[in-house]
Amino acid sequence: MRTLISFAACFAFVLAVTAGANAYNPPWPSDQPGGTRYENGFEFTLDYYNDSGWDIGDANDLPYEVWEVGARITHDRLEFSIWQNLPKDGIDGPDSYSDSARQVPGDLWIVVGSCDPFAEPSDPDGISRYAIALTTHGNVVEQKYPGEVWPEVTEGNLYLNAEFATGTYEEYEEFMRDNDYWYWPEQPDGDFTQNSYMTLIKGFEEEVTGRSGVNWTYEPYWNWDEDAQDWYEEDAWRITGWVDRSAIGLGFSTDFALFYSQSCGNDGAAHCGTTPPIPEPGSLFAVAAGLLLARKRRR
Repeated sequence: MRTLISFAACFAFVLAVTAGANAYNPPWPSDQPGGTRYENGFEFTLDYYNDSGWDIGDANDLPYEVWEVGARITHDRLEFSIWQNLPKDGIDGPDSYSDSARQVPGDLWIVVGSCDPFAEPSDPDGISRYAIALTTHGNVVEQKYPGEVWPEVTEGNLYLNAEFATGTYEEYEEFMRDNDYWYWPEQPDGDFTQNSYMTLIKGFEEEVTGRSGVNWTYEPYWNWDEDAQDWYEEDAWRITGWVDRSAIGLGFSTDFALFYSQSCGNDGAAHCGTTPPIPEPGSLFAVAAGLLLARKRRR
C-alpha cells in the first residue's frame, strides 16, 4: 500500500516539476525592460513599462497599471498570479465617459487550446474560453453600460461561456500610438479608437463553484523609473488563484493563454503557456524507485 501511495506522489511530483510554459512574447522594444521572469515555479510574462497609464501622465490622474501575469501548472491545477495596482474595491479616476468614475479590477480570462488570449471559442479547433471572477460584482461600469443589469458574479467562481465588457478609456491605444508609445497586446478588433480589451464578466451561461479560488494580497512592486534610471517601490496588489484543470479541459501538451485588464482597459497583460506532455512510464518508475531507495536509506 505504501508503495502505491509513494508512486502516486511521484506521479504528481513529476507532473509538477516537468510543467513548463512557453512565454507569449512579442519582439520587445530594445529600450524597454520586459520578457519573462521566474518565481517559485511560476513563469511570468511582463507587461511593457510604457504601456501603462502611469507613464503617460501624472500618477494621480492615470494610476492604472498591470505589471505582469504568470502561471504555474501542477498535476491537477492551473495556478495564476497577477501583479497590478488597483485595490479590490477600486479607485476614482477618469475615463472616456467621466472625469471621476469608479475604476475597478477586471476579471481573469482563460483561453484553452490556443496561445492567443483573444482567440474566439471554436469547437472544430478545440478552443474554449473561461473566466474567473476576481471580485464579486454586477454592472460596475454604468458610465459605459447605462441601464444594463448584469448577473452578479462571485469572487473565485468559474464561469463558462462568459460574455465580457470592454474598457472604458476608449481612445487609449490611439493616444499611445500618437505619442510614440509601444502598445501590446493590440486591441483584438483592430480598432485603435475603441477599447476592446476584455475586462469584466457581464454575462455567462454557467457558474461553477468549488473548482477555483482567488486570493488578494497587498504586496509592493518594484517598478522602473525611466527618468531616474532606477527602481522604486510602488503600492501594488497581487491576485493569486487556481482552477482545476479538469474543469476547463486543460489536458497534457495543451496551449493556454491568460489575459487580465482593469475596468478602464488602459493596461492589459497576457501570458501563454503549454502544459507538459504525459510523462514517460520509465521516468515515473525511475523517480518512484529513487524516492523509495532514499526512504530506505533514511531508515
